[in-house]
Amino acid sequence: MSTSLFLLNREIKNRLKLKRIIVALILQGFFLFLIFILMLTAKLGNPVRVFFLAETGLVLLAAPLMTSNVVSSEFRKINAEQLFTSPLKPSKILLVKLIGVEIYNLIFLILCFTISLIFIGFQHEVPVLSIVKVHLILLIYMYACGALGILCSAICKNFLYAVEMAYVILAILISDVVLIRPIIRWGFKASSTISLALHANPFTPICAILELDIFRTQGGINLYNLSPIASYGYSFPAWYLVSLWYILGLGGCLMMSSFIMKLSY
Repeated sequence: MSTSLFLLNREIKNRLKLKRIIVALILQGFFLFLIFILMLTAKLGNPVRVFFLAETGLVLLAAPLMTSNVVSSEFRKINAEQLFTSPLKPSKILLVKLIGVEIYNLIFLILCFTISLIFIGFQHEVPVLSIVKVHLILLIYMYACGALGILCSAICKNFLYAVEMAYVILAILISDVVLIRPIIRWGFKASSTISLALHANPFTPICAILELDIFRTQGGINLYNLSPIASYGYSFPAWYLVSLWYILGLGGCLMMSSFIMKLSY
């Protein structure tokens, strides 16, 4: 346990530089604003609720970007073999690196949570409990998507390829509510297919918490026509259930990453 804490402390100390934190916060703030404007243009809801959707989009983009260089950088430094011959299990080493690399995203998420409580929760525009739930699941998304980035890095051993692979996987998960249309036409049971798509999509639990039904809106991006979901009876999955799937995905990605890296030596 002491070795894990030592490695974690070293990882965090190496990144907690004031200049790096300021640059990271400025960049994340800019991209959050950009995503927010795009989602407002798509008419996915009122500005307050769209802000939380924009936060979700930023987490899904930033988390794998931060970690997609973890394994490839270890190969470049030629110290992966030393790490994996240490007393710690490879999956624990990768978990430590995941926590350390995501420190900038964590700081920004805490900042957004604080701002949300002050300017949204205490103004009673969104219940405080809902804000807490949203940021709890965003915290899980952050580490789950970060673990996905590590897995892609282990597979590709190249930063750009790893980022592209991670983004393709996340794009499929996000757009699954549209991609299921041909699957239903091929004869698959609609209720089961829709349920699976809603459980896999990272935005559905956020919509459930905020009571935002994006599939009934007929303006902007018009998911009402793009997705077959609105044509059937459906309900959003419980946020904690989706959180469980992503926690399992986090563990699975780390275990597969350590397995792939061990095969490389």
